[in-house]
Amino acid sequence: MKRKITLSLVTLGCLLATTNVSALTRVYLKLASDTQSWNNVTQDASNIVKTIGIGGNYANFTDINFTASTSTGLNLATNDEIWIAKGSYPFTKMLKDSINGVGVKLYGGFAGTEISVSQRAKSDLDRNGMVEPWEFTNTTKFVGLGNDFSTPQTFRMMILSTGNTIDGITISDVYYTNTGSTTYAGGGEIQTGALIRNSIIQNISTVSVSNVGTNGGGLYINRGGVDGCLIENCITDILSSGNTSGAYGGGISLNGAGNDNTSTCTGYVVNSIVRNCTAGSVAGANKSLGGGIYANVGARVENCVIYNNSAICNGGTSQGGGILGNGSGDAFLKGIYFVNLTVVNNFSYNYPSFFPASNYASAYNCIVWQNGNIGTAAAPAYTGSSIRISATTGITGYPYLDYIFYNTDATTPIVNKDNNKANPFTAYTAKVVLSGADNSAYPAFFRPTTFVGSSYAPADITSIRQANWTLTASSPLIDKGVSTPTNTVTTALISPSPYVSGNAFDFSKTDLGGLSRGNQYQLGAYQFTPDKYTSTKSIIKTKLNVSHKNGLLQISGLEGSVNVKVFSVSGKIISSSSITAASTGIQLPQHGVYLVAVKWNQETEVHKIVF
Repeated sequence: MKRKITLSLVTLGCLLATTNVSALTRVYLKLASDTQSWNNVTQDASNIVKTIGIGGNYANFTDINFTASTSTGLNLATNDEIWIAKGSYPFTKMLKDSINGVGVKLYGGFAGTEISVSQRAKSDLDRNGMVEPWEFTNTTKFVGLGNDFSTPQTFRMMILSTGNTIDGITISDVYYTNTGSTTYAGGGEIQTGALIRNSIIQNISTVSVSNVGTNGGGLYINRGGVDGCLIENCITDILSSGNTSGAYGGGISLNGAGNDNTSTCTGYVVNSIVRNCTAGSVAGANKSLGGGIYANVGARVENCVIYNNSAICNGGTSQGGGILGNGSGDAFLKGIYFVNLTVVNNFSYNYPSFFPASNYASAYNCIVWQNGNIGTAAAPAYTGSSIRISATTGITGYPYLDYIFYNTDATTPIVNKDNNKANPFTAYTAKVVLSGADNSAYPAFFRPTTFVGSSYAPADITSIRQANWTLTASSPLIDKGVSTPTNTVTTALISPSPYVSGNAFDFSKTDLGGLSRGNQYQLGAYQFTPDKYTSTKSIIKTKLNVSHKNGLLQISGLEGSVNVKVFSVSGKIISSSSITAASTGIQLPQHGVYLVAVKWNQETEVHKIVF
């Protein structure tokens, strides 16, 4: 009798195990022209292979209804998965209803032979010396109708709702226009409980052709999450005569929470890079806010590099070329949190590129360097402030800045904007705010760009893609940060969030690259780790020898003419000239540290010279 009971339990256990496995349905997608992918899959009710394109099961990706139980639907349920092999998948309408409501998860970046998500290969696609979370060797792309005004589309690429995840997919080539109400990002919207990670959002324009605002060039985050993504070459603008509305967030418009005590703070962007994005234009929006990111109330931005973005306006106001925080919070102290950011070489017409928001704003461990305002991106001035803050009467302990490294030529590098508050007002800061005056040495980035603002010149795009903002051993910013929040202001009315419990929250234990922060946090998105980042190799082969003799800069190995720009440690250009092998050299003005950018054969080499 005992033996029979044991066998029954074993049988029951096997049945339960079988049930758990079969509960997950996985759909394997590939282009009809791809004859190799998913040939290793044994098809059954839980493992389904479908093809897209001429001769396939579906004409294009958005023909599929993943959740319908019709004869052509796939009837997927919560946590079911869609594995998408390499290739470009055309969109002719929004991806929304066919995946929402049941929490379907989409994965890309497959060669088509993998048996687990972790087997997806990655490589250094942008040649900046690092393999980043979004760099899948086999690229899966969701493509729109084309990023050109001649190929406009009237649909956004997607809306993700609770439970939806997109992982390892590039969303690109969109020129989205709208003539009605507020125009939201053409790349898509990430709502509460949804997540996009390890993905690329690129080459997307979101344009209103009537006098209504635009929210996000690449993505509109409506209390959802972005983790480990690259957002590049995106634009938000308004093209209507006499417009008075605003263009918000060239790369991302981020909404963190509702303005009430019933909605928690759930919107965030972490471990990501936003580069070469633009809010507005010289002929477009009258007001442009946040060239890289526009962060609204309750938002959190952490471990991000935000560089070479622009906020440009048509005779009006532009603020926050890199990042702008907006909103006064509310009675429940839903503040905006900027933590371990590297905000560099951004440009805005009127106000600073780092604008940590009004009221209830906290910024920790950030590098704010060489952001231009006033003038033009081609000839910027740095007479404005690096950082602009504001507050309202009756608020105690905010805005709050702790360990911010910035540079400026202004006498008031942090400007206080008073809003119904008696002068003078000074931001609340703990311990020390580091400045260029306190630390004159260049931040010592591994491979910075040498110009400000967004650019679509081929050589500049190459420089932006290959920039590397990790710190080197000579940086004065190593071991300068704080590892935990230091603001002790409390209130019983604060609404919690995934990252915020009361007004106290935990910093991420890792940096943008996934390396441990340890006990001593450093400034910026990357933790200086000698055995990792100092071994980063330049992918551009250095073919020239740049040296000096008694301060005379000399370059050997030249063939023909090259353009040479010499920059000071503050990033200011010292000289620019074309030289040949017969040239005598360039005289450095005085002893110091210089960056020498040599452009030749469509490539740029950057050399560090100590004289």
